[in-house]
Amino acid sequence: MSSKPLLSHKKMLFFDVVGTLVDPEASFQKSMEETFHDYTARWDPDLKAASLLKLYQDQMQQFMLQQRRKGSALPIYQLRMHCLRVALHKSKLPLDDSAKQHFIQQVWKEQRRWFTLYPEVHSTLQRLSKHYTLGIISNSHRFTLKQLGLDSCIDSKHVYTAKIAGSKKPNKLIFEYALKSAGLNPKQTVMIGDSKKNDVLGAHRAGMDAIWIHRNKKKKRAKPGDREHFVTIHTLDALTKKPFI
Repeated sequence: MSSKPLLSHKKMLFFDVVGTLVDPEASFQKSMEETFHDYTARWDPDLKAASLLKLYQDQMQQFMLQQRRKGSALPIYQLRMHCLRVALHKSKLPLDDSAKQHFIQQVWKEQRRWFTLYPEVHSTLQRLSKHYTLGIISNSHRFTLKQLGLDSCIDSKHVYTAKIAGSKKPNKLIFEYALKSAGLNPKQTVMIGDSKKNDVLGAHRAGMDAIWIHRNKKKKRAKPGDREHFVTIHTLDALTKKPFI
């Protein structure tokens, strides 16, 4: 087995955004908190969002436990919206049904304003940017590097979105577009993302290596046809340690 670091021959590292760099749950909760303040400022500016957040978090925990027992799962965005709806129903906020629906829509709409990075992301990318060129391959274009606080370690010319490339992950064309734009061959790069389908298998189709970031450390049951020839990490800062560097 080779003792060379896994990233030793790489020139560029590509990252997904939501679920890889951005914590979608923290972003959703931050949007909920800010929307709460917008609403309650009209009645009582001293009201705190903590009670609604606690109701939401308790509902999320309860519902996810039920799903695990049943062996079923709602898409995560549907789960968040459902749990917020239940939390609002249980809260003592003076909102009628129409206002509650507007509240929920506002939280969903505004969450991109409150994108929140996972705790280790900024320091990790700062360290990696000293050794590699960093880029983004994302299906979403609704973010800016400045908004994320990553403009000091990623050049905007290396942000490749589905809107720019005219193709979405897992289609290999978006990866090939990024490679051609960066002037690199597939083996000089690696894709890091939280989706096996979009990031890992999509990158493989373009001839790239891939690293799957699986923040839930519970092992998932392998599905027939899974291509498991990729490395799995649980936090992004693993890339700054052995066996990667």
